[in-house]
Amino acid sequence: MFFGALITTTITGEVTPDPSKKYNEEDWTDPECPTLDPYTKSKVVAEKAAWEYLKELPDDEKFELAVINPTLVMGPPLMESHRFSTSVNIMAGIVNKTYPGVPRVQFPICDVRDVAKAHIKALTLPEAANNRHIIATDCYWYRDIAVSVAKEFRPQGYSIATAQLPYVLCWVAGLFNKPMRNNILPRIGKTMSVDNKRMVEVLGVEPTAIDCTFHDMVYAMVDLGIAKKAKKYKLVGSHAEVPAVNGEVEEENKEGKEEEEKEKNEGEKELEPEDKEKKEDEEIKEPKKEEEEKKDDKEEEKKEKEEKEKEAEK
Repeated sequence: MFFGALITTTITGEVTPDPSKKYNEEDWTDPECPTLDPYTKSKVVAEKAAWEYLKELPDDEKFELAVINPTLVMGPPLMESHRFSTSVNIMAGIVNKTYPGVPRVQFPICDVRDVAKAHIKALTLPEAANNRHIIATDCYWYRDIAVSVAKEFRPQGYSIATAQLPYVLCWVAGLFNKPMRNNILPRIGKTMSVDNKRMVEVLGVEPTAIDCTFHDMVYAMVDLGIAKKAKKYKLVGSHAEVPAVNGEVEEENKEGKEEEEKEKNEGEKELEPEDKEKKEDEEIKEPKKEEEEKKDDKEEEKKEKEEKEKEAEK
């Protein structure tokens, strides 16, 4: 185990990606890009400052630094306040059908639970020290998200738009919407590829199935009130117990019930025949005992009543 610092920064800030290259840990977002949003810029500047600070330290004061570089983080949110995050806004727009279609834009995407695992691994694996680590499942078109969500949620009463928005509509929207103008229009139609080799081979984090990422995200959003709840919604998940990857929660509950049933059966088997008869006799005697006590109470009440009547006659 190594002791040092761990920071998280972004790797998806490339406003106009180069389709001919596969992005890896050697690549950086240009912080001087005029259309770069303040949040992404702050992440890049902060990480560069961390590496520079470490480089200038005397050898006897140096420490180990590991960096987690997630792509667009999706998956189940834990709190209602997460509605303000970029990825939750994207998914809310799809589920609530904010727009009649989706732009032809591609993103590298990762699962929030994989990001969490990567942080733990980076803190405990010596091989992670003094390295950056891209966290990504793969690159997906905006429409891929919509189609996956539609497959799971249309049968539950949701109207999910999966049509591709024409460029001209996105351009018109960009006249009134700065994020559309700066972040979406420059990426329309452009593919992107990222290398998650260090995530898988060094940190040992296997990417979560992308459909699981999208579906669990929507279930958690509905439960938290971030997305609307349709009439046929099957009430899966809870903000207290977010749907787990590949049904881990359901499996754990099933195993727990099986163990309880097993213990119960074993307890019954351990009783000897004589003990079983004794237990059955005790169960039969209990109601009889209660009946006798009630009968005695009634007789006492009757006796007291007769005595009071006799005294009244005197």
